[in-house]
Amino acid sequence: MRERLYEAFRNLLSYRLRALLTMLGIIFGLVAFITMLAIGSGAKEEILNQISTLGLKNIMVKAKKEIPEQDLLKAKSVSSFGLCHEDLDFLTASYPFIESYSGYLEVEKSLTLNGRKVTDEFKLKAVDQNFFKLISKNFCEGSDFSEFSEFTRGVILPEKLKRKYYGNLPCKGEYVWIEDEIFQITGVTAENPAQKKVKDESTELMGSENEVYFPLELVNHMFPFYGESPPYHRLSGAVIRLTSSDNLAARKDLVSKTLKRRHGGILDVETTAPLELLKKSQKTQEIFNLVMLLIASLSLLIGGIGIMNIMLANVMERTKEIGIHRAVGATRRDIVLNFLFESLVLSSTGGVIGIVLGIITSRLVMLYTGWKVIISFSGIFSGVLVSVCVGVFFGIYPAYRASRVEPIEALRYE
Repeated sequence: MRERLYEAFRNLLSYRLRALLTMLGIIFGLVAFITMLAIGSGAKEEILNQISTLGLKNIMVKAKKEIPEQDLLKAKSVSSFGLCHEDLDFLTASYPFIESYSGYLEVEKSLTLNGRKVTDEFKLKAVDQNFFKLISKNFCEGSDFSEFSEFTRGVILPEKLKRKYYGNLPCKGEYVWIEDEIFQITGVTAENPAQKKVKDESTELMGSENEVYFPLELVNHMFPFYGESPPYHRLSGAVIRLTSSDNLAARKDLVSKTLKRRHGGILDVETTAPLELLKKSQKTQEIFNLVMLLIASLSLLIGGIGIMNIMLANVMERTKEIGIHRAVGATRRDIVLNFLFESLVLSSTGGVIGIVLGIITSRLVMLYTGWKVIISFSGIFSGVLVSVCVGVFFGIYPAYRASRVEPIEALRYE
């Protein structure tokens, strides 16, 4: 085995440039293979982390901002449209699979931070104390409203706004203004890196990059225009926590149909399940990975054809050498193994170079784009296995051709 490997390396080093050019197909194919696997694995984890923060047992209900006039005309007798606490109480009382809920209201008011009016795009959302129990939020400073009374004039900023208006200084306890009402900062939500790269329906649901929170209980007292008598004021949406994720799609449809029936036959809300979003995103990611791997496989196929080509050329060039080997006692099996080892060394060397360059390329992609990449041992092992298989598959025929050369004809070849 040692002698065969040494002989294979010696033969390849005798035509270095041709061997290197032959390996380029394998090298580039594995660079693409490793990089695509790393990017795909990183994107998959980011999607999982992002959607998991919404809660995989949750259903998101959002009131539609506009209802078509024809739908209103078709409506049966009903006193009001849109989502409200009364709807959520009814759902909780009717269906035992609903564990709890949290409603929120989007308010259009001006915001002043550190003496400057906020001109950035942001959403002002009034939430109850249960909101942060149902949706995971990481805090880089302070905490949510759970430590305070329900009527605390607290406000929670996103890290993006905090960094712009307060820099690196702590801002907990600082005063801000919502219209003419004064509030005090109780916490700052940390940025979710996944949202910067993954833009889909779930990012709109989360909105942690630009949402400012304050207690929902204060809306009717401070901004009566937005509400009715507590606790049955209007809501922009709600998070409903189920007891389990079993039959999630059926339960989501049941909630939607119940609200439609309560609102006179008008479907004026949209229901979304984060778990369904996760499955949809994973399916899309799998298709993307498959397409990318097919493209990388084409490069490996071309590299394999290059190996076969050069090995066939080697058989022609070394016909006399094959005849000498056979004349001194080498069997056809020995000739097959010699050429097969050369093919394996050629593809394996290209594979090692391709894997190293693939890891470097993945790191560069992460460095310059900010995308998360995950280089797994299974991906590297797959790359090695693929390169070895390419070497064996495309080396068998040239080795077989070499073994079929007759010794007398080989010695007289030149």
